Amino acid sequence: MKDYDYWSLWTSILFFPLGCYLYSLPGYPKPVSILIIILGVVSTIHHTRSYEDDYNDTIRWLDYIVALLLGGCLFYYYYDKVLFWVLGIIGFVIKTNIYSLCKTEEKSLIDALLHLYIICSLLYSTHI
Repeated sequence: MKDYDYWSLWTSILFFPLGCYLYSLPGYPKPVSILIIILGVVSTIHHTRSYEDDYNDTIRWLDYIVALLLGGCLFYYYYDKVLFWVLGIIGFVIKTNIYSLCKTEEKSLIDALLHLYIICSLLYSTHI
């Protein structure tokens, strides 16, 4: 086991307390916070495995599905906010372009940075 394998595991754990915090905020959309909590659980399970393992299983696809549902839910609530589009496009570019150029040992770090980017964006969304 190498140190870089689990950066994304540690950051995926942060989604759970973030979802709980957002759930407690009055006026914050409950479906969004519930999906963040679910994403925290599923993503943590998904990222317990090494990137060197070649897996394409139910947990991985469930992680993608919950992330897409969260994106759709965020679109529903924030489609009219320019900042939502800017943050979303930046996240999409990171995931699709930069991620595909990475070596295996860099993918956990890129995923961790993407998790932190999403977490900061969601925290910032409480002010828009």
